[in-house]
Amino acid sequence: MATIRPSRRIERAGVNAVRTLLEDHEHIVQEIDGGNDHGEDLFINVTRGGRRTGHYFAVQVKRATTADHLAAIGASRPTVTAAMIEDFHTDIGTHARL
Repeated sequence: MATIRPSRRIERAGVNAVRTLLEDHEHIVQEIDGGNDHGEDLFINVTRGGRRTGHYFAVQVKRATTADHLAAIGASRPTVTAAMIEDFHTDIGTHARL
């Protein structure tokens, strides 16, 4: 019988948090199936004003509970805020008008 990795719950919490943050800003988020996982966890279709912009990006989520765990996985403390999402919207809007 297959076993479930102890870290799975923490990893799922990280993916769920990023998905929720992006969906709260009305972006279209598709989770990448674990069987097709080559490092990416989410595929994002960027929207602005309720419309698709034609911009896409993939996200690899790293979720850690301590600074030591972050160091072990080779990551710095990840921080994504609503202000960063708004800055991203501004940048996308600027490039879309060029």
